Amino acid sequence: MIGFWLIVALFASLAGLAVSWRAAVADRSAQTPHEPPAFAVYRRQITELDDLAERGLIGEDEIAATRAEASRRLLSAAETAPDAEHVGSTSTRRWITAVTAAAGLISIGLYLGLGRPSAPDQPFQARLAKWNATVKTDPSALGPDQMAAVLKPLIRKHPNDPKGYFMLGQAQMAAGQAGEASRAFAQAARLAPKAPELQIAVGEALISLNGGKIAPEALAAFRQALILDPANGAARYYVARAKIADGDVQGGLADWRTLLDSLPAGDPHREGVSAQIAEVERTGGLTTPETATAASTSAQSQGQFIQQMVDRLAARLAVNPDDPEGWGRLVRAYGVLKDEKAQGEALTRARKLFANRPDALAAIEAQARAAPK
Repeated sequence: MIGFWLIVALFASLAGLAVSWRAAVADRSAQTPHEPPAFAVYRRQITELDDLAERGLIGEDEIAATRAEASRRLLSAAETAPDAEHVGSTSTRRWITAVTAAAGLISIGLYLGLGRPSAPDQPFQARLAKWNATVKTDPSALGPDQMAAVLKPLIRKHPNDPKGYFMLGQAQMAAGQAGEASRAFAQAARLAPKAPELQIAVGEALISLNGGKIAPEALAAFRQALILDPANGAARYYVARAKIADGDVQGGLADWRTLLDSLPAGDPHREGVSAQIAEVERTGGLTTPETATAASTSAQSQGQFIQQMVDRLAARLAVNPDDPEGWGRLVRAYGVLKDEKAQGEALTRARKLFANRPDALAAIEAQARAAPK
C-alpha cells in the first residue's frame, strides 16, 4: 500500500514541477515587449505611399490624405493597445512553491504517522460475506446500510417477492437513503398492488426525499392507499395535510377532526393529531418546518427498522435460548429503545436460564447497566 502512495506523491510532484515550469515560461513571455500586429500594417501602408509617390502613381493631395489617415489609425491602435501583463515577483512565486511543497510533505508525514499503510485491503465481497453470516446469528449487530447491502443480492434471487423490497426500503430509509427507499417501496407496491401499507411507505419516503413536502407523487400514493383501505389513518392524515398545504385549511381541518374522532381512546397518534389541529387553528396554516416533518418521518422509519431487528433477535433466543451473548445484546438493545418493561422481562428470563452460570449472568447484567439511560 505504501508503494502506491509513494507513486502518487511522485506524480503529484512532477505535476507541480510542470505547472511551475509553465508559469516561468509565461513570466518570461509577459516581460518580453510585443508590438500589436496593427502597428506593422499601418507602417507598411505609410512606406508603400512613399514608393507610389516616387513612381508617380499617386498625387500629392492623395498622398497627404492617405498618410494622415494611416497615421491617425496608427495613433488610435497605440491608444487602445492592451497593457502589458503584470506578474508576481520572483519572491512571491518562491513562497508559493515552498508552501505547496511543504503541504505535500506534511500530508505524507501525517499519513505515515496516523495512517495504516500496512492494513490489508477489505474487498466488498469479503465484508458482504461477513455481514451475511452476522444476519444469521445477530441481525441487530448490523447497521442499516450493511443490512441493505445484504438484502440486495437476496432480492436479485427472488425478484418477485414484495417483502424483500419492503425490507430493503426500510433499511435504506433508516440509512438516510430516501431516494433509493422510495424506489424499493414502489417496486414492492407494484408486486403487491392491494397492500395499502406499501403505498404509505412510498409516500412517506417521497416526503422525506422532498424535504417534508407532500409532492404530487406522494399524494397519489396516499390516495391509492385510501382506495384500498378508506379507513387507513396514515393516508387520511397525509391527504388532509396536503389540503391544508394547498390552501384548503378548513377542509383539511375537518378531515383531521374526523380522523381524530375515529381513533380509539388509547391510540398513541391521538395526541399528535390533536396538537396539530390546535396549531393550525391558532396560526391559520401549517407552521411546522418542512425539514422537521421529514426528519420525524425518517426517525420513525429508523426506529421501526431497529425494533424489527431486535424482535428478530428475541425470536431467535426464544427458539435457541442457550446464548448468553445474545441475551446480553438483547437487554442492551431494549435499553437503547427505552423499553424498560421488555428489558426487565428479558433479564428475568436470562436469570432463570443462567442461574447456575454466574459468569454468564454477570456479563448479561453488565450489558443492561451499560445501556444508555
